[in-house]
Amino acid sequence: MKDITVAATDWGLHAVACSGLRDAPPSAWLGTLRTALSGGSNGRGLFLDLREVGFSPLPSSHLGALASVVVQAGTSAVLVSDLRLGHALCDAVRRSGTTGETAADLRVLSADGRDRVAIAAAYQWLLNGREPADALRVSDGRPSVLPFPTTTAQKRPNSPGSAPLRHAS
Repeated sequence: MKDITVAATDWGLHAVACSGLRDAPPSAWLGTLRTALSGGSNGRGLFLDLREVGFSPLPSSHLGALASVVVQAGTSAVLVSDLRLGHALCDAVRRSGTTGETAADLRVLSADGRDRVAIAAAYQWLLNGREPADALRVSDGRPSVLPFPTTTAQKRPNSPGSAPLRHAS
């Protein structure tokens, strides 16, 4: 059971938390993240994918450890499957900050599965500073929680007499 996978890139750090993160003590993975942030990459951005962690809340020790890494990284984009985890992480970042600017460059995006739009928006934030629509900002006094992107299923109606396309064999 793996806890976290980390890759240093030219723009910063890409970390994917696996389902075993909640079972491993923060001491098992915190040093890896901090070391990678401090020397392994040219940039200082952090892409943190917490979607595999699940819907149950993380222990406060885990949130505090993740918050310390987010504050160290500066510019961060975090993907979560449940915005309650996003709020809990933002609260932990606020508590761990020592200055007023804490992690003003943190954006938390809600994404389901392989949500390419949310992933692209997170990378745009890290690489170009392009504000992702409806992201949860940690620097706001009262963050507005809107899922990003808005999930509305849009199906094209079949015209009368038309059948769905079949795949050629």
